[in-house]
Amino acid sequence: MPDPTRSARYWGAVLVCACIAVGGALAPRAPVPADAPARRAVPGEEEMLRLFEKAVSERPLVRHLSLLFAGAVVAGLLIDVKVAARLLRRRLAPAGTPGEGWGIGEVLKAALLFLSVFLALQALAPLFRRLFGGPSEVTLQVAFQFLAELAAVAYILVSVRPGPRGPLAGLGLGAGRPLPAAWAGVKAYAGFLPVLLCLVVISRIAAERTGVAVEPQAPLGLFFADLSGPALVFLAAFVAVIGPVFEEIFFRGFAYQAVRRRWGRLPAVLLTALLFSALHANAAVFLPILGLGVVLASVFETTGSLVAPIAVHLCQNGAAVAAALLLRSIASP
Repeated sequence: MPDPTRSARYWGAVLVCACIAVGGALAPRAPVPADAPARRAVPGEEEMLRLFEKAVSERPLVRHLSLLFAGAVVAGLLIDVKVAARLLRRRLAPAGTPGEGWGIGEVLKAALLFLSVFLALQALAPLFRRLFGGPSEVTLQVAFQFLAELAAVAYILVSVRPGPRGPLAGLGLGAGRPLPAAWAGVKAYAGFLPVLLCLVVISRIAAERTGVAVEPQAPLGLFFADLSGPALVFLAAFVAVIGPVFEEIFFRGFAYQAVRRRWGRLPAVLLTALLFSALHANAAVFLPILGLGVVLASVFETTGSLVAPIAVHLCQNGAAVAAALLLRSIASP
């Protein structure tokens, strides 16, 4: 039976955040100073390719990293062959029993809490600028997203029915050995790399034929802002580590299991992958991120441990952050 006190606290918090967000939207906005620093432009794809080719010829480290990536793609092809052969022989081992104690309603509540906290913090942005000495817009946005995701994860932990090993076990974080699960995630990501490259090529061809603008993913663009050293470290840590962990707790540990119990495995894999890709709000990379979402849910399903999809997500975002930092250093005058 739902706890009425907990429910009242939840809706009270959402109502307060909604009032703050509405008040901020109705308040007059201060004009942007004429001498405000301009954001560093994000290089286009052709410019990035030119800079990368120059870096490969001039920087041995970039050359070695390129060879390492090529080796990872080859290893991924070998893993794909092995997995395909295994699928032809027998079914993959099923995941453990999914967690209990929550449903679609709790998933929607967690999403609503994230949105309300984020919008409330956005409305309070002028106050934070005065209190903290004018932090950059990128730093504020990343901090707001971190706090909103933290609130959603806290709600998730409260919503999961505590078992013998605590709420984390219900989310898939307390079952089995973490190191084998992490290694399974790394191998799954290597196997996904060749597929990812194919999906990227297909997306580029489709974008050219349909006239869809190809824009860099939001995190890549943020790395080209004029950031201080600590702000750049915070951005890199959030995108590469914190974000993947929080997102996997919500999408695979919480939302996937709720949909799986309601409609079954295949609908859960597809629905959570579609939502995961749609929320990235970039039509040009919808297909690659959709493929990543399918892999993340499938790895969770086959291992029964949330550590495995977290490892996949860490590999993907870690590679993206490394590429962004490399491009930033190359593009710097």
